[in-house]
Amino acid sequence: EHAVLADVLLELAKQSRRADPATAGTLYLRLARQLTEQLGYANEYPRLVAYLKDASKLLPAAQWQPFLATVRAQHARKTKLMGLLTQAGL
Repeated sequence: EHAVLADVLLELAKQSRRADPATAGTLYLRLARQLTEQLGYANEYPRLVAYLKDASKLLPAAQWQPFLATVRAQHARKTKLMGLLTQAGL
């Protein structure tokens, strides 16, 4: 609901990963959403893919797959991003 720095979210996700995987997964998904709102440079793609990969490991598919479908639809012309997603199994 409130803006939180990405570094803070990432640290919270890392710290809560073992104790509360669902919360950590939600935080990784939130990081991915923040990043896609300003996705402009190819050097950001690996970070986005990493966040999505982490979210996919920690959350049920129904929580992260709709967002992945949106990313694929909105950024379909970014072939490097599509390739990285495919390589990550997403």
